[in-house]
Amino acid sequence: MKKIRILHSNDIHADFFSNEEDGHSDILSLECAILSHKNENTLYFIAGDVLTGSMIDMEYKGISSFELLNSLAPDLMCVGNHEFDYGPAWPLLLEKVADFPLVCANAYIQGTSKRLFKPYQIFTLNGLTLLVIGLLTDSTEFKLKQQKSDHLIDIKEASNIEVEKVLSLPELKEMDIDLTICLTHLGHKEDVELAKSLKEKSGIDIIIGGHSHTLMNEPILENGILIVQAGSGADHLGCFDIIVNEENNNIEEFTWKLLNTSDYMV
Repeated sequence: MKKIRILHSNDIHADFFSNEEDGHSDILSLECAILSHKNENTLYFIAGDVLTGSMIDMEYKGISSFELLNSLAPDLMCVGNHEFDYGPAWPLLLEKVADFPLVCANAYIQGTSKRLFKPYQIFTLNGLTLLVIGLLTDSTEFKLKQQKSDHLIDIKEASNIEVEKVLSLPELKEMDIDLTICLTHLGHKEDVELAKSLKEKSGIDIIIGGHSHTLMNEPILENGILIVQAGSGADHLGCFDIIVNEENNNIEEFTWKLLNTSDYMV
């Protein structure tokens, strides 16, 4: 049995500054919450939408937001729809600013089978091998149409088909994966529908979501898959403690809690 911890947030929307009147947290409080719950067997994921929400972000077209995000030392981020707000190719520039990888399995260069980003990331943590697949809402097409650039990028529906495409990649079939996570920017309802659409014993263990800003008190279980989301902004941080049986690749035990980062305001 091996224990790991996964911290996660979503939909920060460049909202890095505090508001003392309503107790709104800042990036330093989020960082303190992360550091307080981080150990050597911890990963920190972001489920999309770092951009759009402040004048500074608009002035520097998200570059300042990603530079601030680097201070949080995330291990992985799924691309969100607002990462395309400054143009269809802009997320590729932001990827260069980031000190961490970006993933998305269902965004393609139109007319080709070539993805814009890596579809997955592999982690080795406490002797376990983790596979994390990124998925983006196909409502991103609306933003691309507004920019008259929808003919450049094709966002496929984030369905069981796209997940199975990744799971069937030859290099993954040869690996012994202990835990598989979908890091999504789809919305809570869509995460549930995705879980329902997957084959029984698909291999997906957890869906960590974003986009709908859903503030959850506890995970839900759908088709054997745990689904969580941590609200939005810098105010909340999800904390998942998971015990994995590496012999049968099953989750034996877990606890999940939603942390209020205002408790860590400095």
